[in-house]
Amino acid sequence: KNASLRHMTGDFILNGKKILTNLDVDIAGPFQEKNLVTALFSLHILSQYVPLDFQKIKSFYTNVKQMTSYFGRWEILGESPMILADSAHNLAGISHVLSVISGLRYSKLRIVIGLVNDKDASGVLGLLPKDAQYYFAKANIPRGKEANALREEALQFRLYGKAYSSVRKALAAAKVSANKDDVILILGSIFVVAEVL
Repeated sequence: KNASLRHMTGDFILNGKKILTNLDVDIAGPFQEKNLVTALFSLHILSQYVPLDFQKIKSFYTNVKQMTSYFGRWEILGESPMILADSAHNLAGISHVLSVISGLRYSKLRIVIGLVNDKDASGVLGLLPKDAQYYFAKANIPRGKEANALREEALQFRLYGKAYSSVRKALAAAKVSANKDDVILILGSIFVVAEVL
């Protein structure tokens, strides 16, 4: 089940007509399928007015990361345990990521989280599962919320864990504690995810 989270494959069919076949996209995640369909549909509409080379479009989608430096959304950093990093940083994005995580098979969910001071920490913490183990970290930027302050606020939501002085130290602690059937999720800020990529 988890292997299908790495990339997307398939045909793009519109009104029974194959527009692109054997499409193999090098990005994935709980939101990319909708984004891909929207983009391809838009390109199909545009192709009615401007000539487009769909083979070049197919080549682009096969190499999205290389061509755009698109990293940090649903980034799989390791397996056994599975380590996922996602830079969702608003309530809707984090909620969507957590809904997909809840459908995965794992023994224990371990969440490395850091936020920035101007985000809705209470809103984010209210979304997080109570049965996960938490590793609170401060993003290495001036706006980063102090790890101890985040841990204290998390206690109000019955979220338990330790505070770490850096994202890398929090991730290292999660790795040491994890078994091969666990999932380690790194989230809360683009800045947090950037520190582990």
